[in-house]
Amino acid sequence: KQVKIALEELRNVVEVGSGTITSDQTEDLDWINNWKEFFKSFTIDNILIKPTWEELNVEDEDKILIEIDPGVSFGTGKHETTQLCIKQLQKYIGTMEAPKVLDVGCGSGILSIVALKLGAREVIGTDLDADCITSSEENMAVNHLPAEAGTFYKGNLIDDVALQEKVGTEEYEIVVANIL
Repeated sequence: KQVKIALEELRNVVEVGSGTITSDQTEDLDWINNWKEFFKSFTIDNILIKPTWEELNVEDEDKILIEIDPGVSFGTGKHETTQLCIKQLQKYIGTMEAPKVLDVGCGSGILSIVALKLGAREVIGTDLDADCITSSEENMAVNHLPAEAGTFYKGNLIDDVALQEKVGTEEYEIVVANIL
C-alpha cells in the first residue's frame, strides 16, 4: 500500500508507467546448497580440484588434491582467470625454493591452498569480505594444511595503511591477484 501511494506521488513529477504492482511467491528451495549440483571435480594438469562433498576416485589418487567448499566466497577453480593463476603458480613455484606468496582477493583460499600444496612455505591472503577470510581458513583445514602456513586478513590492501603494515612489503616472491 505504501509503495502504491509513493508511486502515485511520483507520478506528479516523473513518468512511472502504469504503476502496476504485482507480487508472487517463489518456491521454497535450499538456495544455499542447490548450486552444489553444478560444481564437480575437475583437473588442471596434475591438480585435482574436488568439492568437499564428493568422494575421491581411485584414478585420481596420484594427483595433487585440492578440496574446496567455497560457501559464499568466490573460488571454485572453474573460472578461467583462476585456472590461469593456478597454471602460473605451477610454473613459478617449481622454479623457487619455498616462496612466500601473497594472495590479494583470496576468496575461498583456493590459490593460497594451491600455492602451499605446490611448495610455498607460507601464504598471506587478503580480502574485502569477512566471509572469504572464514572460507579460506576453513578450506585450509579441510586440506590438512597447518593454520600457521596461512594468515588471512580482511581489508583493502590499497587503502588500509594498518593492513599494509601487517602484510608487509618486499617480502614476497609471488603475488597473485585474481580480481578485477
